[in-house]
Amino acid sequence: EKDITTHLFPAIQFCQELAYKVNDSSAVSPQSERLYPKTRPPSTDIGSLTTPPCDEGVIWSTEKTPISV
Repeated sequence: EKDITTHLFPAIQFCQELAYKVNDSSAVSPQSERLYPKTRPPSTDIGSLTTPPCDEGVIWSTEKTPISV
């Protein structure tokens, strides 16, 4: 099984590129499930961004225990 760091860089790069594609419907979601251990799914909550304009509709994924990077 690959280490989480194998998938971390592409996810960060995707997020940086997404900043330029916010209004582009061709933007595709990263495969974030690769970042989480298969033994326990992340906890999810619906909320909003923490910085202005504080848009709603954000899905926060959090781990109950820290993941080493």
